[in-house]
Amino acid sequence: MDLSVITQIAQAADPQEYGRKAGKAIALGIGAGAHSYRRGLSNGVYGYRWWNEKNPARYMSKIEATGNAVTERDETDLHKAAGEFMFSGLRLIDGICLNRFVGRFRKNALELYPQIEGWVSEGFMERDGDRLRLTRRGIAGEQHTGPGIRPAVAEDHRL
Repeated sequence: MDLSVITQIAQAADPQEYGRKAGKAIALGIGAGAHSYRRGLSNGVYGYRWWNEKNPARYMSKIEATGNAVTERDETDLHKAAGEFMFSGLRLIDGICLNRFVGRFRKNALELYPQIEGWVSEGFMERDGDRLRLTRRGIAGEQHTGPGIRPAVAEDHRL
């Protein structure tokens, strides 16, 4: 991790504004059990995720011995990154911006996830211009979605 990024975030007048300008390209977790993410496209990898030792005593020992306490790292491929984008964005009231999806993944969300059209026609989601969001029915929960949204994420990191 480039420490200059941490310095830029710390020195920003509004750290949340830094995150918006960076396109949420980094989420830095600090402390025992913290998870971090850095977005970046290289050789088919869409981002990197890593997490620290959960146990505070072991965390401190690792920090003292090696300078970091990262216990695991994970590379995010297209399908996993796109699925996380959709799943995280659809939890927001505004939903996701379909144009932003294309800009990030160079793929159309409706082509990558053909089941969306069915969810729209069944009233679980709605489109408003370039926005896609859950409806009240879609927010209501899994009991209404049948084999729908959540199981698909669990199976293959796609919507």
